[in-house]
Amino acid sequence: MAISTAPTTITGHLRFAAVEQLESLADNTRRSYLGAIQRLALCDISSLGDLVDDRLSVAIRSLASGGYAAGTISVTIAAARWVARTLNEPDPYGPRSQAAQRVANRRASPARTAVPLVWEEADRAAQIAAADGSIAGLRDAAIIAVMSDAMLRRSETAALLWPDLDIDGDGSATLAVRRSKTDQTGNGTRQYLGAATVKRIVAWAEVCGHRQLPVQAGALFCQVRRGNHVDLGAALSGGAISQIVTRRAAAAGVTGATGHSLRVGSAVSLVRSGASLVDLQHVGRWRSPQMPASYVRGEAARQGAIARFRYGAL
Repeated sequence: MAISTAPTTITGHLRFAAVEQLESLADNTRRSYLGAIQRLALCDISSLGDLVDDRLSVAIRSLASGGYAAGTISVTIAAARWVARTLNEPDPYGPRSQAAQRVANRRASPARTAVPLVWEEADRAAQIAAADGSIAGLRDAAIIAVMSDAMLRRSETAALLWPDLDIDGDGSATLAVRRSKTDQTGNGTRQYLGAATVKRIVAWAEVCGHRQLPVQAGALFCQVRRGNHVDLGAALSGGAISQIVTRRAAAAGVTGATGHSLRVGSAVSLVRSGASLVDLQHVGRWRSPQMPASYVRGEAARQGAIARFRYGAL
């Protein structure tokens, strides 16, 4: 089955019940599922309401032959299964689909891990940003420090509010992450921020006109417009935060960084400091150890049995 290039509409391929439920998903998940539904639509599937194993397997093969990455295909399958659950229909991911996915995974090139920004590099990027003499620089320094300490995704950073910050007497703080990719029910968690990071937040707060913390409302990180005008009502998007990290990391000598680099870099730094995979999974809020393990593969090898016992690596 060839992938069609004809324009399609999302709602034309979903029953109203599923469209309504999309709004309950986390922002990133909703965007991912909408993209997946669009991809399924381009595989000439006329309706997702009656998607079955045979048809999903054909769609998987179509996506694989069209050059889609294994991760993209996995998201597409997850979206198809979510639609089926939402509509109380049988799971379309059966033996044929599973076989098609295994073939697609074998043929796919390995996924690339984001360039890590380890703690030292994050500190340097924040310092350079804060020293450039601009209001945006103070904001960007705070963003980098917060994302590094709390191991935040860019969407989580964009969603932060001033009331999420709780400063302790020793100058450190905890930060409420109210909802995330792995917490779609909104149970929330609290992440630790060191005193140095809190100082960067305070410096940013002062140029925003917040002379005393905590602030009762508003986005923690907002836009800075021309003329150094802080627009308190315009929160930064996840994409804008990713661009900030890329630009500030480059100024610190790290090219190719993305919005995920601070999260990956903190994982690497933790392993270098002796943290276990369980520690990583807990602080990074991963559901399973598989993803953090993939981020620190190289670092784990450097601390492995051969490095330690044959070559005396510490």
